[in-house]
Amino acid sequence: MHYFKHQSIFARGIFAILLGIFLIGLNGCATTTYGNQFTQTSNPNEFTVKIYTSAFTTAGMAEENAKEEAKKKMAQDGYSSYQIMNRRFNMVPSYYEFTLRFSRDMQRKAN
Repeated sequence: MHYFKHQSIFARGIFAILLGIFLIGLNGCATTTYGNQFTQTSNPNEFTVKIYTSAFTTAGMAEENAKEEAKKKMAQDGYSSYQIMNRRFNMVPSYYEFTLRFSRDMQRKAN
């Protein structure tokens, strides 16, 4: 009888540990570029960027990260807008590769 009491405590402990690992994994829905920058394609003003993901990251989370990186590039290189042309998922290592087209809208200055 005493054995079952300890087994129940053990089972509850294992469950708590597994639940904790699962919840930590959910909080670890990370995306990163690992320092990789945009790579220019053969088309002018068109670049690719890889957004590396964790197991619980959605395509939407990766796209939000790509948009943040695009805004940084716009500010750095003088672009005024961008458009996501393509999104491709790679399983191992886990990343989304986005192809983005940037443009510079030229506005005439009045003299």
